[in-house]
Amino acid sequence: MVGIILDNTGDLAISTLPADDGLMLGISVGVNTGDIVERVLACVPGELKSAPASGVGLSQMINSPQPTGLSAYIIEQLKNHNIKVNRVYNYNNEIVVDYDD
Repeated sequence: MVGIILDNTGDLAISTLPADDGLMLGISVGVNTGDIVERVLACVPGELKSAPASGVGLSQMINSPQPTGLSAYIIEQLKNHNIKVNRVYNYNNEIVVDYDD
């Protein structure tokens, strides 16, 4: 998916280097599928104004047992954002989402 890129702190990635034509680039645009996956997993439903039903709320599940059906729920939420998920699995107590860019 192509859109606005965020930096590693979640802020807009701003390029201050001039382009080949000498113009400033400003907001970075490119493949942002990873940013979308990260936001959907972290936020809770109702948190995103543009998509109020989106969100898995993984941050609220820290130190809790993994709920039944979590993988299917993650796939469903990401599918709503047009992200094709190949697999969701638990590896060393971490949830891994394998998706296509």
